[in-house]
Amino acid sequence: QPAPVSRLVHLTTSDIVPHSPFSLTRDLPALERFVSDNHDGLIIIDPLMAFIPGDVDAYRDADVRRALFPLTQMAARTACTVLVVRHLVKGRTKAISAGGGSMGFIGAARVGFLVGQHPEDERKRVLAGVKINVGPMPDPLGYQVISSIPGDKFAPPMVRWDREPLKLTAQEVLSGGDDEEREARGEARQWLHKFLCSNHTGATWVDIIRAGKKEGHSESILLKVRHAVAHMFSNPTGPDGK
Repeated sequence: QPAPVSRLVHLTTSDIVPHSPFSLTRDLPALERFVSDNHDGLIIIDPLMAFIPGDVDAYRDADVRRALFPLTQMAARTACTVLVVRHLVKGRTKAISAGGGSMGFIGAARVGFLVGQHPEDERKRVLAGVKINVGPMPDPLGYQVISSIPGDKFAPPMVRWDREPLKLTAQEVLSGGDDEEREARGEARQWLHKFLCSNHTGATWVDIIRAGKKEGHSESILLKVRHAVAHMFSNPTGPDGK
């Protein structure tokens, strides 16, 4: 269920410390008073790096842990969940360390997730776990950001979650496959779109795979890109029924 809009509060810097940029270290007592007075259950800090004070080295583990420790204590005292957002850093190859700054950020978190493009369906994004120490790792979930009014691209957006979890890992989401596979998917997607435009929308997957192989596209690659053109099929399911 969506959160009631009346319960959402967007804090500007002046709401906490007038005429001064908010600082996670200096202004935490004021934030705690606000949370306690309003009985808030969730704080979202986005992006986290914007509120790290200048005297904290965000790439030094000890500095990060000292800066975040008061925040974790405040969350415990107020029974409030704190969700922070970091951007991914190019060139980092491991999912658990892909976020900006020190490993101290993910080390201080109870749960960590990575959001990235679905490696097999460019329309989708994936929410995949990279760390959890309060229970078993949840299965990744796919989602799409769509218009709340079908056909109206200017309508407010909404998130549509997949009904079933995905058989992917955060590492696979981050890497998106190697360069050779990405190129093969792109070529297969173009071929499949052209094939279906040529009055083959009623073709079975056996027909498509047979025709695709003749053009040099493997069955596994064709199955990976089928969702990108599923709207063109009379029957968009693959041979596995999915």
